[in-house]
Amino acid sequence: MRRLSVLFLLTAACATKEPPRADAPVSPPAGSSTTASDDAARPLDQGECEALAKYLVDTCENRGNAHSQQIDRWCGDLTRKVNDGRFVSEECLPHIKHIDATCFHSSTSVRNLMDCESTVTKQPAQ
Repeated sequence: MRRLSVLFLLTAACATKEPPRADAPVSPPAGSSTTASDDAARPLDQGECEALAKYLVDTCENRGNAHSQQIDRWCGDLTRKVNDGRFVSEECLPHIKHIDATCFHSSTSVRNLMDCESTVTKQPAQ
């Protein structure tokens, strides 16, 4: 008999619970892949731009025997822009998206990094 009364109480408690309101905000399920950080088109934030700048300069500094006039010029220009803050403020924040950063981080070849940079969409300032 005691089991029946416990079962009855549990059933009654569940039956009186209000269903969620239709206009209530619905949060995405845990583990959902639609978070803002996974949005390929989202711009990078300040911290991400600074980390990308460090990664690019480190790659240039550790390029070993990969030297050519074009590579040396690209790395020199990049290093100057990073050191004076122009890379983050003028290149990364306004133009580099999450998908671009993924391209940059996919290689340690300066030539490949140069190719990634060529795919960044740089629209004129409005």
